Amino acid sequence: MTIRTWDRTYDSHVAFYQDVYPEALLKAQTLGRLGATLMVSEQCAGDWSDAPVPELVLTRLLTQTLPATMDIGSGRFRARMPRSGFVVIPPKFATTFLIDAAHRVELVALNYRRLLDFAG
Repeated sequence: MTIRTWDRTYDSHVAFYQDVYPEALLKAQTLGRLGATLMVSEQCAGDWSDAPVPELVLTRLLTQTLPATMDIGSGRFRARMPRSGFVVIPPKFATTFLIDAAHRVELVALNYRRLLDFAG
């Protein structure tokens, strides 16, 4: 399987999804005073890797537990993603997500600079 590589930059995770995976994006809305973005995506099996974005992204699997090969900042590994389990993706990191089955995910993208300012 070929891994995606990125030849452009994105200012947000939602901008990335709207450009690369528009057919999979079911919902995108802004939440709260930090300007977080909530997205829901319906994805088939395959490569769902992400370009680096300036946000901290939390991903939660909404469907059945499924096997995947991932790199989310600490090297490539194989794991079973549990239903309702979270994956935390650091800002400015291109991920690898090779997913073995169709699934639905919820993503929350937090502006990292605002989050740091808010935390003091």
